[in-house]
Amino acid sequence: INYQLAMERELAEIARRERRPRLLLHSCCAPCSSAVLERLTDWFDLTVFYYNPNIAPEEEFRRRAEEQRRLVAELPHAHELEFRCGEYESEAFEALARGLEDMPEGGERCTRCFRLRLGKTAALAAREDFVILGHVMPDGDAMGSCIAMALALRAMGKRAVVCLPGGAPRIYAKYAHADEVL
Repeated sequence: INYQLAMERELAEIARRERRPRLLLHSCCAPCSSAVLERLTDWFDLTVFYYNPNIAPEEEFRRRAEEQRRLVAELPHAHELEFRCGEYESEAFEALARGLEDMPEGGERCTRCFRLRLGKTAALAAREDFVILGHVMPDGDAMGSCIAMALALRAMGKRAVVCLPGGAPRIYAKYAHADEVL
């Protein structure tokens, strides 16, 4: 599958319908969201939701949230582009990670963190009926977040699929549900 062509077909369909869909994008940081936002602002009414409870101390969390807010404010866009910031909840991350500090990257600690972050995003999506996408060339954090989001939405009775340009990177094939990524 050529995902670039698939995306172009989808964007052509959006243009044909003359109706911009609304899209919720979970963001762990401004740099990870910048290219995605640049690409999608012409096609969607976007809400960027920054929520990253594994950042400490709180001052660093606030700095990163402010950088995301600044990016959203300064990014040229013709359509709706909104920023929302989740609460600083480092204690939630600390509780779920307790005892897993020595787990390797991509292990159970990461899976639990993805579920926490994307569970918050899914709760926002469920209240406001958003569609949620990941970003191009995902690292393990991004891919795991997408999978966790899909699992959270399914647990809420929603239909959800994970689609990443190029499919799941081979290096992350060990992740649970990686075989479901399109």
